[in-house]
Amino acid sequence: MSEDPLSRHLVLSDIHIPFHDEVVVEEALRFAAGFRPGVVHLLGDIVDFYAISHFDREPERALRLQEELDAAVDFLRRVRVACPDALLVYSEGNHEQRLRRYLHSKAVELAGLRCLQLDKLLEFDKLGIRYFPYNRPYRWGKLLYTHGHFCRKWSGNTARAHYERIGQCCIVGHVHRAGAFFNSNRDDTFGAWENPCMCRLDVEYVFSPDWQQGWSVVTYSGELFHVEQVIVINGQYVWRGQLQGFPRSAHGRVVAADLRAEHLAALNATRRS
Repeated sequence: MSEDPLSRHLVLSDIHIPFHDEVVVEEALRFAAGFRPGVVHLLGDIVDFYAISHFDREPERALRLQEELDAAVDFLRRVRVACPDALLVYSEGNHEQRLRRYLHSKAVELAGLRCLQLDKLLEFDKLGIRYFPYNRPYRWGKLLYTHGHFCRKWSGNTARAHYERIGQCCIVGHVHRAGAFFNSNRDDTFGAWENPCMCRLDVEYVFSPDWQQGWSVVTYSGELFHVEQVIVINGQYVWRGQLQGFPRSAHGRVVAADLRAEHLAALNATRRS
């Protein structure tokens, strides 16, 4: 009996275009093309919407919203090319909500225009993407998918917070961290997972983030499912016992300068001369 393609699911989230890590994006798309998922879950914050953020912005980026949208549509097209037959499901994240908040606070007269809705701007109809707003999670069997509403310190704690609120198995993005939490009672076992991110680790608005890059794979067999997290470290990851990707030194992270080593190197250079 051939395997049901809908048994293979891929979870991508927190790409934050234009702050995405192109190396990790390329690795994820290459993985997707080989894995051939039946469903791809895009769990929000695919676009950063930096240009309309209420936080302080770099002046030259404030007028680049169209560039962000163009890059996001290009990414979604690449996902569709890598997974031509898959069901693509897009969950709105809190960064995508910046668009709605901006329209409601700064341009309420334009808020009702269909052409300014997220699904129209990102060409969901053309790409065959199913869309769920921020406050509407969905389930595939017993596992609930949503971008996430809480952010807790340390891996696994955000997953636990969502499980405590939702009361069922779930997988969330939002926290940019890989993690898992499990709970068992006399009758059943439950799990909750945090999906890693695909944005850069040197973004300007966070100092030394405790983030992990990668994606999640969910495999179904009847009512049972299994979640595996693929963590990309310095450009490489392991899948099914095989090392994938290309090594990079401290990829995407800002390494603190070692002034002692620099000073000793300068002294030695002076002495040799």
